[in-house]
Amino acid sequence: MSANRGRGALLVVLAAVLVAGCSSEPEPPPTYRLTGDACGAVNPAEFAALTRAAPAKKPSKLVESLVGGNCAMEFDGAGGYVLLTTFIAIHPSGEAAA
Repeated sequence: MSANRGRGALLVVLAAVLVAGCSSEPEPPPTYRLTGDACGAVNPAEFAALTRAAPAKKPSKLVESLVGGNCAMEFDGAGGYVLLTTFIAIHPSGEAAA
């Protein structure tokens, strides 16, 4: 009989965990923000460690309704050429993503 009680108690605990874990509304998405341009999201030290030189940064902005932009870090040296492009687009709250 105690085995049946143990199973019953386990089922009650599992049901309580499942009910507690299911909420009626999903959590809201995080609020993303970007200060400056898209180059601020990239660590230039990692790029410099690869090329052993500071990259030439070329940031550009997005259209006015979006936050973010494009960043191209470029190195052209005697040992080779490296290009890292980062694109960030943050849609304002309440608007559907494209």
